[in-house]
Amino acid sequence: CVDLDPRPIWRHIVDVLAVLFVFDFFYYLTHRFIFHGKLLRKVHALHHQARETTPIDALYVHPLETFIGLLLFFGAIPVVALASGATLNAFSVAIATLFFTQLNTINHTFVNLPYFPFKTIDRITSIHAAHHVDMNQGNFATLTMVYDKLFGTYEKPISRSVA
Repeated sequence: CVDLDPRPIWRHIVDVLAVLFVFDFFYYLTHRFIFHGKLLRKVHALHHQARETTPIDALYVHPLETFIGLLLFFGAIPVVALASGATLNAFSVAIATLFFTQLNTINHTFVNLPYFPFKTIDRITSIHAAHHVDMNQGNFATLTMVYDKLFGTYEKPISRSVA
């Protein structure tokens, strides 16, 4: 489902976005119904020990949760390839992987700077921080809030003070 054939730039952009949105959909479902449901709640609770998150908390997860997350991400690649009827370029997959890892880390970072792009990052991290306050509320997607808004589980961002 991955090759090295050249693609126009627009195709790279579409493929990267498709992989990220498909992954985020599957992660939303897994996070909401499996990690916050009864099946793996105790496994995911390890990650939720952090009430005020830091970048290292993005990696503070049970190995089973890491395995499932990676399986969902790398499983999104053949799903997109099958849906599009064409293979994905390895460069597109590498860029999607870069965004996937960086956004998961950024979700657990807090900045309080008033100008772009940090103001945008502040909003993203404040949304994810609301998820860490309570394991029962919402904000289950990890890259975007599209699915939380679509399925009614979106929580408003919380403000945090900078130490």
